[in-house]
Amino acid sequence: MWMPSLDLAGGLWARARRTLYTFFSRLSRYAQRFWLSRAYFPVLLTVAGAFMAAGQPVYGVVALGCIVIWLLAACPDLLAPVCPFFMAFLMSTQCYGQLSDFLPCAALVPPLVLALLWHFAVWPVTLRLGRSGMGLALVSIATLLGGCDVITRKQAVEPLSLYYTLGLGVGMLVLYVLFYHRLFAITFDESFSRATGVRVELYNTVLSVLTALTIVLGMRLMGAMLISSLVIFPALTAMRLLRSFRGVVLCAAAVSVLGFCVGLTGSYLLSTPVGATVVLVDLAVFLLACLLGRLKIHA
Repeated sequence: MWMPSLDLAGGLWARARRTLYTFFSRLSRYAQRFWLSRAYFPVLLTVAGAFMAAGQPVYGVVALGCIVIWLLAACPDLLAPVCPFFMAFLMSTQCYGQLSDFLPCAALVPPLVLALLWHFAVWPVTLRLGRSGMGLALVSIATLLGGCDVITRKQAVEPLSLYYTLGLGVGMLVLYVLFYHRLFAITFDESFSRATGVRVELYNTVLSVLTALTIVLGMRLMGAMLISSLVIFPALTAMRLLRSFRGVVLCAAAVSVLGFCVGLTGSYLLSTPVGATVVLVDLAVFLLACLLGRLKIHA
């Protein structure tokens, strides 16, 4: 009677292990597909924009926190949960009430810690500074220097703020015109550019600095959610419609200006938050571009 019970217990344990392994494998596969898919950024911005438009940033933090836990526990790439984590952090800065407003977020702390420990146990990480290290460092410093608040309406129209914005815009246009061919070569093929004598590291650093400055001024003037939408959605929309480098750049600029103007007008007419309205307009334009791109392929 002793040996059969052991065999039964061993069989149940083996079956449970196989079931858990299959479940985790599927969960990991779905997480990796989501992280590598084109829908990664649009889905995150849609979730954040929807909760911001509804005036519930705390529950938006909870939703993004659940995505962070899922990606952290199931995706081997540690960069996957970084974006939703920082979006949740930036959304939390929109709440200026008491500490009790964040009580729904407290339930996410234990599973977040467990997911982090699980990730490092399953996929050990070797920290090193890669090619994108300088850019990530500059953007992170820019986020810290820019702050998570926005300047007042009076500060936005002060001469110093206008000079900064005008100088950045004109400077980026001048650099784009002067170094168009080098930027195109670096974007297309870094190895070929390096072989032809182009200083790839220098131009990558310049692009990182300009991106950092744009994020600093954009966060101060418009807020974190709006500048994130204007940086991501217009470029994705342009790449669905055009294939040339120059066409994508010009189309992204036009879509950015158009989406901002339409979102600002809609916010005024509907009495909705400006940032969330612009995000939803950019999302609608992006979905329309995806539909047109698919119709063009089938045609």
